[in-house]
Amino acid sequence: MATKLSYEGDAILPSIQADSVEGGSGASCLVWGTDLSRVEDRRLARQSLHEQATAALRASVNHPALQHLVLVYRCAPQLRSRMQDFARGEARRLHATLELERASDVDVVMVDITGLDDDQLPERRFNELARRHAGITAYAAITWEVMRHESINDACSRNVI
Repeated sequence: MATKLSYEGDAILPSIQADSVEGGSGASCLVWGTDLSRVEDRRLARQSLHEQATAALRASVNHPALQHLVLVYRCAPQLRSRMQDFARGEARRLHATLELERASDVDVVMVDITGLDDDQLPERRFNELARRHAGITAYAAITWEVMRHESINDACSRNVI
């Protein structure tokens, strides 16, 4: 199984973007970046996240080996708690759509990186996730703070239960 990452969307994680697979077709993990940090209205932030999630879904067709879709977003600090439940709903929507379209499992994880203080952490955790087969996580929404202490898979398993 390929363990390559492909990074698309907004350039909010430059270290991952620099190491991304050119063209991405062999990638098992698509990481989609979304910068919502300047959107202070909750409704507009949700609408923007929905639109970016839909764009990531469209981009996923270019990745036939896809096992994991990770949508990484940064939002205005005052919206963090309000965006978390919405992000989980978006992850569920994307997972269900991908399952229907591909007739196979693709795990979908939404990660809030607002206030991230370790630029290397996301890449380490995304590479760990990319080495796992899909179907373990299904869908989840987590924060970067959770990733500091445990793998995305462990955090998502706890999040679903």
